Amino acid sequence: MTVTGYLGKTVTINCSYPAEFETNHKYFYRLDGQYFFILINTNSTKKGRFSISDDRRSKVVSVRISDVRGDDGGVYFCAVGIREKSVGFYTLFTRMQLIPAPGSSVIINIIIIIAVSVCAVLLLIGGLTLIFYKRRCTKTQDCSITSRGSGKNDTNEHEYENDLPGNQNIIRMGQIYHNLKSDTNQSDSVYQSLDLRSKEPDSVYHSLKPNTNPIMSGRP
Repeated sequence: MTVTGYLGKTVTINCSYPAEFETNHKYFYRLDGQYFFILINTNSTKKGRFSISDDRRSKVVSVRISDVRGDDGGVYFCAVGIREKSVGFYTLFTRMQLIPAPGSSVIINIIIIIAVSVCAVLLLIGGLTLIFYKRRCTKTQDCSITSRGSGKNDTNEHEYENDLPGNQNIIRMGQIYHNLKSDTNQSDSVYQSLDLRSKEPDSVYHSLKPNTNPIMSGRP
């Protein structure tokens, strides 16, 4: 038969024996390769992690293994010791295989460890992504500033090249002159006198006829 023992727990193995062996001593063996090793018998009910009891009424011997470990897996035998005169021997009457398996607490611990590991990996990935994003944004801003600075210098150089010598540092706007009659009744009119002797090269002169609306003229 097959018995499943959960790691860290206690497993009980029950062996039924014939009624003729009721008064005999019972033994619990483990098969290791080609050899049998006695782990415990009814002469000593407890030995290390192993304990044994014999219920003669029900003809069942019970072996308990506490704190099951991974290396407890293997093939076991229940046996009866028989002595006839000066000859003694053992009769093996039950064979079972013990399979260690993770217990519920072990499974929960494994799940917790996996969850913590996944969270740590996700946090690490998120941190690396954030650092990469910040560095990329910083590089992009530096490139943008350099490009704007280069464009401004090119524009200024272009303007200086089109300007007259000696006037690179002077920015002028076209002036607007209006010549209106003094008897106008318009409240929003602008009265300005023109100096015909002005030598301003950028000046633009316009004459307005009487009784007309003022027109703003200029040169961009």
